[in-house]
Amino acid sequence: MPGLNKSNEKRIKEQILHYLYEKYPSSFTPKWIGKELIRDNEFIGRLLAELHEAKLIEKNERRSRHFDYFKLSEVAKQAYDRVS
Repeated sequence: MPGLNKSNEKRIKEQILHYLYEKYPSSFTPKWIGKELIRDNEFIGRLLAELHEAKLIEKNERRSRHFDYFKLSEVAKQAYDRVS
């Protein structure tokens, strides 16, 4: 199966950010986000890691030791608020 090009990955990252913005301040597992966006949760996990490195999302580790939860960072939330 061929991989996605960078343009498509960028669009999926935008979908992830938009989903997390709509649900702010809730946090979700990669599996839940993948289910909502109809994507593989391992692929979503990789994109979430990239977004986390870019400081656009935050990892919420207090909810469970077995799963990582992610939510939109405050910086990204403020940027979305300015645009919308």
